[in-house]
Amino acid sequence: MIIPGRLRWLWLTLAIVVIDRASKAWFETQTYEGWHRELVHDFIYLVHSRNPGIAFGVLADSASPWTRVFLIGGSIIVIAALAWLFAAGHAGGTMTAAGLLVAIPAVIAYNQFTASLREFGSRMDDFSRELLNSLEEIGPQSKPDPMEREAASGLHR
Repeated sequence: MIIPGRLRWLWLTLAIVVIDRASKAWFETQTYEGWHRELVHDFIYLVHSRNPGIAFGVLADSASPWTRVFLIGGSIIVIAALAWLFAAGHAGGTMTAAGLLVAIPAVIAYNQFTASLREFGSRMDDFSRELLNSLEEIGPQSKPDPMEREAASGLHR
C-alpha cells in the first residue's frame, strides 16, 4: 500500500508528538520540580517546571467546571482543523513560511527575555533576603528606658 506524501508527514508528526510526550513523562519521573542543569553556559538550560499554558494558567481560578472542558474541546477542534488542512493540502506555502520566519525568532527572543526576567527576580529575592537578614542582625539601636532599668535593678518603688 502506498501512503500519500501528506499522510506520511502526518504520521511523522504524530510519532514526534508521542515521543515528545513520552520523554516528558520520563523526565518528570526522574527529576523533581525546580531541578535544572546548564547545558550551554548562560544560554541553554534543562529545567523541570510546570507550564499549564496561558489559557489554563489564566483561567485556573475559574469557578465554572466547564472552563476546562471548553478549553480542552477547543484545543481538540483546532488540532483537528489543522490536521485536516494539512492532509487536504491546504497548508503550507509562502504565507506559512513567512509566519514561521517571524514566529520562531519571536519565540526564541521571548524565551531569552523571560529567562532574564526570572534571573533578575531571583537576584532581587536574594538581595531582599540578605538585606532583611542584615537588618535583623543589627537590630534596633535604641537606648533602654530609665524606668525599665530601675525596675530591673529593683530600685523602682
